[in-house]
Amino acid sequence: DLYRAQSDLPRALASYERALALEPTRFGLAWRVAQHELAAGRIAAAERRLRAVIAGSQDDELVMRALRSALQLRLSEPRLFELERELVSLALASPPRPVYRRALLELYAVLVPALSEHARGQLPEANSARSELAAIGRRAAKPLLEALADRDLSQARQSIALLAEVGN
Repeated sequence: DLYRAQSDLPRALASYERALALEPTRFGLAWRVAQHELAAGRIAAAERRLRAVIAGSQDDELVMRALRSALQLRLSEPRLFELERELVSLALASPPRPVYRRALLELYAVLVPALSEHARGQLPEANSARSELAAIGRRAAKPLLEALADRDLSQARQSIALLAEVGN
């Protein structure tokens, strides 16, 4: 933190990376390092670190912060699909942790409307968008249906809207 306070970002990042090499499960530190990597223009490194935080952290708030940071990167659609598949796997493997379902809902709130817009068009990409929406509907059916039972009514409402858009 001393290097960061001195605005010496390269040395701060090197110091943080050494600390993470010694203790890779310090996900709070990993999230901070990702923020510094973003500031340094190291987008790919930041994305990898954010995805590691999403997959490994036991702190639900940190998982959501990492997801929101990843979404703010405005990742290309193929990258969002990769992240979506990872989150679906995590949601299915960890039903007691609704954080992954909430993360999926946030991701779908970004991804699905854009696909729906493309699907309504007449261009050749419309067929591809319709196919991808149907595939999302198949992959995400279980987590989205589980969201219907969530005590948080906004989760249920969002799930209903997403299920309608993906054709379920």
